[in-house]
Amino acid sequence: MLTSSNSQKNIVILGGGIPGIFSALYLNKLKPECNIYLIESDEKIGGLYNSFEDRDGGIFDKGMHLIYETCIPEIDDVIRNCLPEDDWIYLAGNKKDIAGVFHDNYLEKKSPYMHINSIKNKRLKICIADFFQTIEKQAPNFRDCISAEDFFKNRFGYSLTKEIIEPVINKLWRMPLNKLHPSSTRIVLMDRLRMFSEETTSDLMKSEYMRSRIAYPDQMKLNKKYRNSQKGLYPKMFGMSNLIRGMELKLKMAKINILKNSIISSIEIEKNQIKKVKINKDNSLIDIPSIELLHSTISSSKLLPLFGKTQEKVNLDKSLVQKYLYLLLDSPPEMGGIYYFHSFQKDTKIYRVTNYSSYCPSATRNFRGKKAWPICIELHYKNKSPNIKKIISDGIHDLLKMKIIKSSESIIFTKVESAGGFPLLTLKNCAYLKETNYLLENLDLENLLIAGQAPDKGIFFLHDILENIFNLINNRNS
Repeated sequence: MLTSSNSQKNIVILGGGIPGIFSALYLNKLKPECNIYLIESDEKIGGLYNSFEDRDGGIFDKGMHLIYETCIPEIDDVIRNCLPEDDWIYLAGNKKDIAGVFHDNYLEKKSPYMHINSIKNKRLKICIADFFQTIEKQAPNFRDCISAEDFFKNRFGYSLTKEIIEPVINKLWRMPLNKLHPSSTRIVLMDRLRMFSEETTSDLMKSEYMRSRIAYPDQMKLNKKYRNSQKGLYPKMFGMSNLIRGMELKLKMAKINILKNSIISSIEIEKNQIKKVKINKDNSLIDIPSIELLHSTISSSKLLPLFGKTQEKVNLDKSLVQKYLYLLLDSPPEMGGIYYFHSFQKDTKIYRVTNYSSYCPSATRNFRGKKAWPICIELHYKNKSPNIKKIISDGIHDLLKMKIIKSSESIIFTKVESAGGFPLLTLKNCAYLKETNYLLENLDLENLLIAGQAPDKGIFFLHDILENIFNLINNRNS
């Protein structure tokens, strides 16, 4: 058995994704007198923000990843300082996040929001009348709703929800609206709809009640007064793995112990304090005593059994099977200037398409003597994982349908990678996660800090998680 010989106080951080890395670097500033251990079960740190590298095709990110600022300098500086200032691309204002949507057999490149013009005229009049009845009240926050169905009906009315929203939700999540948690409404942009011309929309947006429900027709012309100061960041040299390497270098410079291929084996508790943890690294045990803080950024369901706690067995709604299809094209994809788009159309298998070169010009590369443009297609399947041939066929079929490529002959490289499961934020799953977090919080351990995803609190995206970690750490130290 290996034993930590250092008599100093120790901080153990579970999870080597960006949240865990941020915690390690930030706590190192606040607690320089402590030893810090970053525990990661994989052979690499970085999690989903690490890139996939193919020997022939080169580097591809795992889907669409930008770093969005929290607008809290203490957080954003930690991330930015992991690369030299000149090694970042800054995406600001209307260029922060340029997205589109495929719906009603059309790729909309001016907005990520759906238009209601797919509804036939007679039904459209009913939908509009129904919509205007909702604006007597402020558009609801997802936290104030009991389900996704409740969220959309109180935002757009019954008719628009049935005509526009419900078919899209069924396509994206394979679940009915009334079984989805309201936090699921934040994953893709569906909190607004395009309804009117630019002139009419500009006038209507003077009302806060209307502005929170309707989308401006052209995202690049949106008045900057409706934008916050948040920026998107991406490394100039393509690949989020460049950021992860910079982060790992910062961890090493700070003498933070990085334990890869490692999991927590046991926890020793005395009264209301965690006294010692045992780490299993490559089948060798490491004792870490004198625990100042055990800080978890991993799934609460993986942590709970270590405290001898169990939950009643529940048949959770299974995650969707997610696949990445990486392609190199011999010419730019027909996506205009958008970074990515979601497919809301029922008869497509694609969930999202990302054009890396739109926000990082260095993503283009030389492939076998020819210039190549990389794209990533994310496809979701329910229950069953299809074979590679089927995934490639589905992706190419949809790209041709969407007119992103003119011919399959423009594809010069294909690679399929598994993305594991895409979480389903159903009422059942979110209730289970909430109960797990509650059980951990009610252990009343003074030196345990839980800071993973908590969809019921609106903590889902990276910037949400980082802000939550920052607040939890500072509240504990105040």
